[in-house]
Amino acid sequence: MVLCIRQKKMGINIPEELSIIGFDNIPIAKMLSPQLSTIHQPAEKIGEIALKILDDKINFPEKPSQAVILEWQFMERGTN
Repeated sequence: MVLCIRQKKMGINIPEELSIIGFDNIPIAKMLSPQLSTIHQPAEKIGEIALKILDDKINFPEKPSQAVILEWQFMERGTN
């Protein structure tokens, strides 16, 4: 987000001359001008799954580790 502020001082136009994409879709992304395009990840779901995996590891230590892939969402706004 600092880049989104500094680019104005440097005379760089977003998105015409520079595209920026953030990560986490934090609320301030919508407050910038132009609004920051960002990747949204399902943080609550990540927490739920992490707790389930931890609980399984504690209760079933012999159970093999597992990989979990969750979908993400591209929040297209004004910086790309």
